[in-house]
Amino acid sequence: FSPPYFGDETSVLDLLAQHKITLGPKQLSFLDGLLSPPVPLPPGEGSREDPFSEETLERIKGDSFYGQTHISLPEIGQRLEETARTIGSPNAIKAFVFSGLRRFGCGVTQNADGSYRLSVTAPALQTASVGQEIPRASFDAEWALDDPDVVLLDVGHPLVRRLLEEVKQHALTGGEEPGTYGRTAYLVTPDVREVTALFHVLARYVVATTPTSIIEELVPVGVSVYSPQPSALGYPESVRLAQAVTTSRTRALAEVQETLRDVLAIQGLDGLLRDAVEARRQTLVAERKRIQQGAIERPGTAQSSGRPAAWLEGIADLAPGSHDVLAVTVLFPA
Repeated sequence: FSPPYFGDETSVLDLLAQHKITLGPKQLSFLDGLLSPPVPLPPGEGSREDPFSEETLERIKGDSFYGQTHISLPEIGQRLEETARTIGSPNAIKAFVFSGLRRFGCGVTQNADGSYRLSVTAPALQTASVGQEIPRASFDAEWALDDPDVVLLDVGHPLVRRLLEEVKQHALTGGEEPGTYGRTAYLVTPDVREVTALFHVLARYVVATTPTSIIEELVPVGVSVYSPQPSALGYPESVRLAQAVTTSRTRALAEVQETLRDVLAIQGLDGLLRDAVEARRQTLVAERKRIQQGAIERPGTAQSSGRPAAWLEGIADLAPGSHDVLAVTVLFPA
């Protein structure tokens, strides 16, 4: 990939040649190249900007995204980690894949080295790139990067994507078990002391950017089902329940259905969900204000105005939009 600072591929190759950096099967030593003086351009070719010069590097740094702003990278990293833990951690993907494969009668065995052998016997899950078996699979990206024989199973892998589609299809139609529906579920867990409903809410907020934008976020909202005065749990506690440990214990279908009816009849439920979404909106506003404050344009530059960069204007102005309940999970105490 050739960044726009360096021009097209031909220019990059010419510049590498000027610095005596040769492309070959061995590891390139850029430091050696930098230590060598640049080779003058042939007569008639004019001047060309040297991307290795201190002046050019400083200009690139100043013109880049991070050069213009004081953004807290640890805070951004923290939010990325939070997102991964909530909806896409390797452990969450692993649990989903194993559960989905077993649901469709496929086999999962662990190899001696810790990888997994997947027997994809269900025709609905077979693709041209997956076939009927994956001899060595892992959910560890670093391991898969170091060992080319290990297949990384993440949300982009064809098998995982096919599993997602098949599970959704079966869930929304009730699958083979009459009286079930995919937007409701239950589990027995030691992480709760009383019957608790976990609502998975899709919240939308309108952002006063130019042009106006809309953001969506999955907001888990936990509510005690049989509390005399029901109230929504805090966001951190609800996120924790979204990752509750599942046991092998079960409940009778009739009991689960009765509990679900009680869940949907919780007094003031709409208000509880609306308040939880509003609390989350206020948290997002506070976070975005901190980012905005930390992104004041670098003093001393031509663009410096003491105000947030133009691309950040309005990002902290989040107006309530709408929200929908996507699913409900009932958590029974173990």
